[in-house]
Amino acid sequence: MRTRLALVAAALLCSVAVPAPASAASIRTIIHRVEGRVEGAIFAAHVRAAAREWKQLPPAELACADQALKERGKSVEGLARKGVSPNHPSLAELRKQCADAAKVADAPISRCSPPADISTPVWSRTCPTPASGH
Repeated sequence: MRTRLALVAAALLCSVAVPAPASAASIRTIIHRVEGRVEGAIFAAHVRAAAREWKQLPPAELACADQALKERGKSVEGLARKGVSPNHPSLAELRKQCADAAKVADAPISRCSPPADISTPVWSRTCPTPASGH
């Protein structure tokens, strides 16, 4: 049903937009122009969606990804302008590394006291216990 409706709409558009003695070449030109505009609109939507997805990443992960991409001569902004989202398969390893790095960066700082004697193992540090709510 949609295909038939699209064909009728295209025929109507061509009959209105093109004078009766139009050649097949001029009809093809009109079709190519319409296709180009549709493709351009679709690409613009992909670019906007990609930029939105990049902006939704946590700041530390976004900064890490941008830095890693810049080391390769690319950038988050450049990829977004090409319609490449952070979920693109080619970026899977980079995203994993940056997500892991962001978790480490966001980890709380330990308030454990350092051992009094440097020969004391690190795991024997004394850490404050949470106050009991009794």
